[in-house]
Amino acid sequence: MLNLLRVLPKATMTRMAGRLTASPFSRRFLPWFCRHYNIDWQEASLPPEQYPSIQAFFCRELKPGARPIDEDRSSVVSPVDATVAQCGPIQDGLLLQAKGQTYTVADLLADRQEAKRYEGGWYVTLYLGPRDYHRIHSPADGTVRNTTYVPGSLWPVNREAVGRIPRLFARNERLITYLDTPEFGRLAIVKVGACMVGGIHVTYDAALRATHKRGPVEHRCYPHPHAMQKGEQLGRFEFGSTVILLAEPGPWTLQPGLAADAAVRMGEPLARLRTTTSDSAD
Repeated sequence: MLNLLRVLPKATMTRMAGRLTASPFSRRFLPWFCRHYNIDWQEASLPPEQYPSIQAFFCRELKPGARPIDEDRSSVVSPVDATVAQCGPIQDGLLLQAKGQTYTVADLLADRQEAKRYEGGWYVTLYLGPRDYHRIHSPADGTVRNTTYVPGSLWPVNREAVGRIPRLFARNERLITYLDTPEFGRLAIVKVGACMVGGIHVTYDAALRATHKRGPVEHRCYPHPHAMQKGEQLGRFEFGSTVILLAEPGPWTLQPGLAADAAVRMGEPLARLRTTTSDSAD
C-alpha cells in the first residue's frame, strides 16, 4: 500500500475523503464505525443519530466531566486521547520516530533557532486512532503568541508507515502551536496532518487551518496573545493523526509507566516538575 501511495495524489485523495465523510450520506455508516472501532459513543455530548455526518461525529464534543483534568500546577497533561508512539529526552536535536528511524527537531519545527530551546528537554509522540476523541486541548495554563503552519506531504501515520517512511513527521503537513507557560517555559504542540485527515483547526485563529495547500512555511505572531487554561480546547482533527509535544529542559519527571504503546487520555499527566521535597525523597 505504501508503494502505491508513492505515486497516488495523496492531497487530492484526502480532500475527496474529507468531502465524502462530511456528506450527509456518510451518516448511515456511523453505527458500523462505532461497532468496528469499539467507540464509546455514550461519552459523546449527543447520541450518534444526531450527528449529520461521520466527520461531525469524529469531531464530537464529550459530555462535561468525561475527561477530568489533573489540577496539579506542576503537571503537563496529555492534550489528546491517544496511544504513546515514542517518548523520552531530546538529545543532539534528535527525536525517535521508530526503531532505526530518527528525525531532527529543526526539521519538525521548520525553524533551527526555535529548535535549540528544546535541546535537553523531552518529547511525547501521541497517535490518535479512529476510536479516539479527536479534539486537542491545552496541556497547561499559558498563552499562544506564535504559530507555524508547514505545508507538506500526507503520508499515513500508522505503525507501518512510521516504521518505513524516513522522517515522516518532518515531511508531513503540520500546524504548530507554541504555548508560553509560567511554570514550564515554552511547549510546542505539533499537530501532524496525514493521508485521509480532512484538516486541522485551531480555536484561537479562525482563519488558520491546515488544508493540504502548497506554499512557503507560514509563521504567525499574534500582537494580542491568546490565554489558554489547562484542558481548554485548542483545536481538532478531522479524523485522527498525531500530536508531538515538545518541552524545554528543566527538572522534569515523565509520568511513571509512560512508554511506547501506553494508552493516555486527555487531561492525564504526562510529566511533572520535581519539587524540592520529591527530590530529597529520591
